[in-house]
Amino acid sequence: MSNTPRTNALKLAIISGEADSAEMIDLAESLENELAKERRRADFYLMEKAKYAAMFEHCCSHLSRIHMFVHPDGIAVEGKIYSFHPPEGLVREAWEELSKAIREVPNAIIWQAAYAAGREAERERCATMQR
Repeated sequence: MSNTPRTNALKLAIISGEADSAEMIDLAESLENELAKERRRADFYLMEKAKYAAMFEHCCSHLSRIHMFVHPDGIAVEGKIYSFHPPEGLVREAWEELSKAIREVPNAIIWQAAYAAGREAERERCATMQR
C-alpha cells in the first residue's frame, strides 16, 4: 500500500472522521489503482514461474529420454531378462550432440540477457563464439 504523505493524511482524516466523501472516494480509487498494479506484478511473476517450471520439465524429459536410450531397462520374460544395448556409434553420436547442446547453453543465456538489455556488442560477441 502507498505511504505517500497525501495518502497518509487521507487515512488519518478518515480515521478521525474529518474526511468528506470525496476524499474517501479519492483514497479508495488510489488504493484500487495500487492494488491493480500489484496484481499485474503478481500475475507476471506467476507467468515467469510457470515458464521456468515448463522449461525444467522439458529438460527433465529430454534427460530421461537420453538415459533410456543409453541405458534401457531390461524386460523380464519367463524369468529371463532381456535387454537392448544400442550400437556404440549411435551412443557416441547422441553424447556428442548432447555435449554440443550443453556447451551452447551459457552462450544462449548471455545472448538472451544481452538481447533483453539491448547490448549489441554482447550479442555480436556471442554470435561470433557460436560460429
